[in-house]
Amino acid sequence: LGLRIWDIFLLDGDRILSAMAYTIMKLHKRYLIPLDGLDEFCSYLQIKLEKDFRYDDDTVISAMEKNQEELKRAKLDYPGNPLPHELPRFPFGTFKEPSFSSK
Repeated sequence: LGLRIWDIFLLDGDRILSAMAYTIMKLHKRYLIPLDGLDEFCSYLQIKLEKDFRYDDDTVISAMEKNQEELKRAKLDYPGNPLPHELPRFPFGTFKEPSFSSK
């Protein structure tokens, strides 16, 4: 399952991370709700799920695809506008001649 998620991550990008987290919560909701605190919650996610995920790979991937569509319909999948330092500083295709003078 980890390799399949990794492949989808390389194809779709980081949007898959929120969709997979949402899928894990939905698939294991009946086991997560009765937990008392954050320690039990983290223990369940980190230890118990690693040993037995309770679902086969195809079921998880199809549920994740459905949940990803659900997140898109609810407009929760949009990453937001890029920060100013993430935008290009020069128009695309512009060539800037490097200077060879030392400062």
